[in-house]
Amino acid sequence: MVNFFNDNKFFLLKEDINNLLFQRNDLFSSRQKFLRKCFGRFLFTKFFIFFFKKKNISYLYYRIVDKELSLIRPFIKKAKKNKNILSIGCGLGGLEVLLQKTILKNSKFFLFERNFTSSKVVYGYDLRNREAYNSIKSTKLFVQNNSANSSKFNLFDIDTDKLPIEKFDIVVSLLSLDYHYPFDLYYKYLKKNSHSSTIFIFDTVRAEHFKKIFKVVKFISSDKKNIHSSSRLFCKNFR
Repeated sequence: MVNFFNDNKFFLLKEDINNLLFQRNDLFSSRQKFLRKCFGRFLFTKFFIFFFKKKNISYLYYRIVDKELSLIRPFIKKAKKNKNILSIGCGLGGLEVLLQKTILKNSKFFLFERNFTSSKVVYGYDLRNREAYNSIKSTKLFVQNNSANSSKFNLFDIDTDKLPIEKFDIVVSLLSLDYHYPFDLYYKYLKKNSHSSTIFIFDTVRAEHFKKIFKVVKFISSDKKNIHSSSRLFCKNFR
């Protein structure tokens, strides 16, 4: 497999773009979101891909992921260990690829995702939220095409595969854990497969709740403009 990694964009296949446009609400302007609501996401996605060049989507996705990495980078560096990295709801895997390329070059990555596309799109927090917009095959190919060393990545279908028994040092889940992956559902697994120094970075609309779950809870950022008013947390040490 040829590695297409570039310093300012990702190599994307057509299937990557389809899944990406379902997953990433932040790829669209307010007007584009309105048009998507009017025409439906499947029809809108076809028109969007036709009129908006693939390379432009690649650059835009890279910039968004790079911005996310810049925000969490100081907190990632606080980890005492960085051997085993768990990402829940990784999507295509853009953040994880950049993490490996920049500050976690020798780490082993475990990527958890779902392997289907829901017929109805749901964005935001819901305890019953079980939607997904992804393909395991698509994530695997994206990692192979863009990572510095794809052998360091292990991909799991979170619904059907036997999940690994590891002691994770860093757990990252941006707008996934406690959204499409209810935290309460994976609480026992995460507690069993972490240690006292494991750091967790994830988004939630119920930040105060996690002060009951972790001994250390710090705010990385808050999105007050979003209707869901989510917060990005840095947590450590289960109670």
